[in-house]
Amino acid sequence: MTAASLLSRTPTPQQHEQLLRTMSDAGHALRALHRHTHPSTAPGPAPGPARLLAWLETGSGPQAAATLHQRMTQHLGTSRWQEARKWCQAAVQHPGPAAATLHGAFGLGQIVIADAPDEGAVILAGEDTCGGHGELDAGWLLGELAELQMITTAAKKPRPLLAEARDHFLAAYGPVTDSTALTRAAVLRTLTHVHDFAAFVGWHPELLLYTRYIADLIDDQGASTLHPW
Repeated sequence: MTAASLLSRTPTPQQHEQLLRTMSDAGHALRALHRHTHPSTAPGPAPGPARLLAWLETGSGPQAAATLHQRMTQHLGTSRWQEARKWCQAAVQHPGPAAATLHGAFGLGQIVIADAPDEGAVILAGEDTCGGHGELDAGWLLGELAELQMITTAAKKPRPLLAEARDHFLAAYGPVTDSTALTRAAVLRTLTHVHDFAAFVGWHPELLLYTRYIADLIDDQGASTLHPW
């Protein structure tokens, strides 16, 4: 099963330990990847932020993308919208020849955990690989964990394992050069998820719940994703 599915349920004690071990391993693996410069001197941007930026700037897209754009701009206001757009532009900016090799879509759904507790896990990777700053990859996973935390809090079904998973991952990944870039990437991940749902699935009233959450995240530049849960 994936780390996402395991975090969405009540794990057994064995699964609890296995998940935390996996999150630590994921942090170590991501750090090891980021020690390698990207083989191309002009790597393309991460697909997620690039897709998000196009929507932020044009408001167009399939399914309910245009409707979401209209409603979110009304709820967030011009200042917040431009702030998110600025962060997205920074995320897709040409990183230069010293760009680290990035996974490009490092998320909980890409971490597949073996059914047997002692058999480890694998990380799926491939077409999203790109070059950039490591904070984008690490922040992408941080954003997914923070989003799950928001959902469980709203449903009044707290899951302490989410905080443990986050802390194990970040401790294993180690210090980052730019903590603000890390937390801004977490915000962009949540925005991308909202956009992708509207564009590829369609409209759902719960998307407006995310709008309020995203407004708070933009206001504190995502810093709350690192606060105690």
